Amino acid sequence: MIGTLQASDYKEPKKILINPANVKQVGNISESNSFGGNPQTGRVYSDDGLSPTLNTMQGGGREPKVAIPVLIPDRVNKRQNGRRFKNDGDPSFTLTAQDRHNVIVKVKEATKKGYDTATVGDSINISQPNSKTRRGRVGHCIANTLVTGSEQATLTTEYRIRKLTPRECWRLQAFPDELFDKAHQAGLSDSQLYKQAGNSVTVNVIEYIGNLLKERE
Repeated sequence: MIGTLQASDYKEPKKILINPANVKQVGNISESNSFGGNPQTGRVYSDDGLSPTLNTMQGGGREPKVAIPVLIPDRVNKRQNGRRFKNDGDPSFTLTAQDRHNVIVKVKEATKKGYDTATVGDSINISQPNSKTRRGRVGHCIANTLVTGSEQATLTTEYRIRKLTPRECWRLQAFPDELFDKAHQAGLSDSQLYKQAGNSVTVNVIEYIGNLLKERE
């Protein structure tokens, strides 16, 4: 039966709450022309927005990068009125004749703070980026322990996270380049070279320990 609509039949539509936050990109650290000059691997996001969609992050450098303002990143103990870091949207630090202003990268880890900060030259462990139990991902001015795979990366001066090369891993173990070149020329793959570096020991450390043992004889 078709009837007449009454005022009492009208109901207010349900209100849907929409999260006003969204993905906020603040820049790009890559010089590639792909994706219209805005390649995905170089995109840097604000820490007060949503995370971009996560993928398997294979191939290195694909981890989401978050930037926050930092005062003179290469002088860790420097302070300006008690702080070196600011949240996105805060007023800038006072400009001076000697201080340098830049950004650092937040690296997710399973700590109370939820992340560690990496500056240029720090080592970063990029294995299992979505793990909820990994700690100590950032080595501040030191290299993390080498393993048999390509899990170690570093933050470059262009604020790009890139994997350490097999040659760099051999150098961290104090092997001269001529030994690496011989291994490379013998036809060893990168996977094998990474494995040899991870299974090795740091030459100068073992030499130092050996000398101490010899002195005690």
